[in-house]
Amino acid sequence: PLARQGLEQQIGRASESSLRELLSDPAFEIRKAAIRVAATNRELTRYIIERVADERADVRAEARAALTRRANNKVDFGPMPGATKAQQKKALQQWQEWWDKQTRD
Repeated sequence: PLARQGLEQQIGRASESSLRELLSDPAFEIRKAAIRVAATNRELTRYIIERVADERADVRAEARAALTRRANNKVDFGPMPGATKAQQKKALQQWQEWWDKQTRD
């Protein structure tokens, strides 16, 4: 928890463009911390959406949690734990469509 908090504080000082890059970092701990930090910035939502199809289940779960919070827990397109690649892709598309609608309204 302490190391996680320190990592998030460090990432929290990153510029928006650096944070976008950290969301795709090779290290999964960095991606997860970047999601938690990016979740506070509406402009980074579309980059969080990309992580719902991440190779790691824990990163996908972090992205899903951040997105459902962004949606005020009114929608949850997943992906569910254990989702197949096809289900992850579908969740990604549904989140993208939802976000496109939010930014049009």
